[in-house]
Formats: sequence, structure tokens, C-alpha cells
Amino acid sequence: MADLRGFSSTAETLTPGLTLQLLNLFIEKMTDVIQKYEGTINEVLGDALLVFFGAPFYKEDHADRAIACAIEMQNQIDPLNNLLRVMQLPPVRMGIGINSGEVIVGNIGSRKRLKYGVVGRNVNLTARIESYTVGYQILLSEQTFQSVTGKLQVEKVIKVNPKGVKKPVHLFDVRGITGIFNVDLHLPDLSLKLLTQPLSITYEVLDDSETVKKEKYGEIINISSYEAELITSEQFRIYSNLKMKMTSKCGVHFVETVHAKVVNKISNGYVIVFTSHFSMLNKFIEACST
Repeated sequence: MADLRGFSSTAETLTPGLTLQLLNLFIEKMTDVIQKYEGTINEVLGDALLVFFGAPFYKEDHADRAIACAIEMQNQIDPLNNLLRVMQLPPVRMGIGINSGEVIVGNIGSRKRLKYGVVGRNVNLTARIESYTVGYQILLSEQTFQSVTGKLQVEKVIKVNPKGVKKPVHLFDVRGITGIFNVDLHLPDLSLKLLTQPLSITYEVLDDSETVKKEKYGEIINISSYEAELITSEQFRIYSNLKMKMTSKCGVHFVETVHAKVVNKISNGYVIVFTSHFSMLNKFIEACST
């Protein structure tokens, strides 16, 4: 499952025609890669793609193909963004979740409406895995990890508790694969920059169970258009989703609402990865960083 991060907020800034144009360019570029690795596109869900490998023709190396395909799809995001920049369209980022297991594949529906598709709990788990990803990230399940014939380059292993799954799930943050397919993930420069003055923020934790959301406070000093270090005394779960309002002290206009996902705990707060307003963040950092 591949999904554009923060696309809802991006679409709010575009006309329906431009939104469709952006999506068509994204799908066209991703389709070329998927076909190269003989994947089957089961669904185009707006800004998301559901793809399976090993059907309708069985492939012994289906896990290797899926991972190599995902890496090459991520490597196509920067060339796509270069094209979008020329067309004066906003940049995009994508997260990909991969899972392996038994599913039902075949013709699904009725005599009036029939389609070739895939269903099963492993499809649902794939969607859950994808929901934990941030831009430029590929997370794969332990089942996929054990099915690979090549050697994987893994950045880290994370433990999560997906909704509807009884036991905790270990996910592997993959950066490369060798063997039949030899592909590495090419990440852009994501290094943090020091702001000339702290960026004051208020934020809400979107997945809190509170009926009335309470605003929390913090500051950002180190930042990139990809991630930042959020200094706060509040405590919350890793992989929480935040909705933040930012106030610039360096005299530069800044977008008011930004979304982010918490990915790590540090001594005085958390590392967050932005999931919306990437172009606005770039402009702000250029003007307000040292």
C-alpha cells in the first residue's frame, strides 16, 4: 500500500483540475515502476495505490519484488517533484507499507459488477502498516522480512500495536535490498537547521481519546522540511499524530496549521516528522535558519 502523505491539505490549495493533474502524474510514474516488477495494481484509492505480487501468476520471489519496487517508487518521488516544481504544483511525499500472507485473489462482486481483486485480513494489516509510515519511508512486516531471499538493509525495527490486531507487530524500516534485485533508497538531504529564534507552537494530539482537545505548548529550534525536534514537557505515545499552530518570531509569514507524526523520544521532547505543507516549510526554513 502506497499513500501520499498530507495530500488532503495539499488538495485544499489546488483547483479540482490541478489536483487531478497532480494525481495523474503521480500514478503514471508509479505505474511504470510497478509494471517493471510485474506487480498488479488492485486499487487506485485517490492518492493511494494497493498493489499485490504473485498473482495472477505466482512468483517465488514476490517479497523481493515488492520491496525492490517500493524502493524504486520512492526514488521516483524527487524526479516527480522536479516536474511538479516546473509546473508550479506543490511537492509530494509518499509512505509505503508491505505485508505478506494468505489472501483471496479472484473475481469479486456480482453479475452486474465484477472485478479482479484481493481481500483478507493480510490486506487490512497492510493498510495498518502503511498508516505508520512517513514520507520517504518503507515499512514491512515480519512475514515479508522472513520471505525475502536477498539481503536487506534495515535502518531500524519498530514495535507497534495496530488497531484490530491481537498481538504487537514488528515493522522493519528498509533502506535497500540485494540479490536478484539490487536497489538502494536514495534519500534527499534531510539534515536539521538551527533557527535564528525558537518557533513557538501549540498543538493537539489527534488520536487522543479526549472529547475536548486540549492545546499543548512547545518550541522548535532545530528543523528541516522533513522533521524537527519538538521541545515540550508533555508526554505522549510514539506515532501519535499532531496538529500544530506555529508562530514565527523572525518576522516571516508562516502557514498556521501543520500536521506531523511523532517518531522518537529525545531528552527534552520528541522528534516529529512533518506530514503536510512541505513547500511552506521550505520557504520558512530558508528565511529563518542560520
